[in-house]
Amino acid sequence: MDNAAGVAVFRHCRTNVVTVSVNDVQLLAPALVGDVLHVGARVQFTSGRSAEIEVVTSIERFGLPERIVCARGLFNFVSLGPDGKTLPMPQVAHGTPAAAKRFGDGKARYLAERAARQAQAQAQAVR
Repeated sequence: MDNAAGVAVFRHCRTNVVTVSVNDVQLLAPALVGDVLHVGARVQFTSGRSAEIEVVTSIERFGLPERIVCARGLFNFVSLGPDGKTLPMPQVAHGTPAAAKRFGDGKARYLAERAARQAQAQAQAVR
């Protein structure tokens, strides 16, 4: 899943990328020997320096009419320059209502995580 997320964000920004965090991974169903795995990833939110990628893994099982989603997760990446420093992240287009909703949901998660990091830093500074 991390590799698929990395490919999606690399295609988006065309630079070296690195995983910053893996959030909200849900293992929903087992994959069995003989199942065909399908892994899809898409950039759904970008801030100035990071991107959130949704990864959905499904299985195709002989005898079942439809694929079964077996895992999903959110991965956060940054873009790196040759010097190893973060680069600005190109903004993701959100031209459809569904893409705009995914972007808004990602932005809300980003802002909540940023606020939590700031609160933790302030609490440590008080000590």
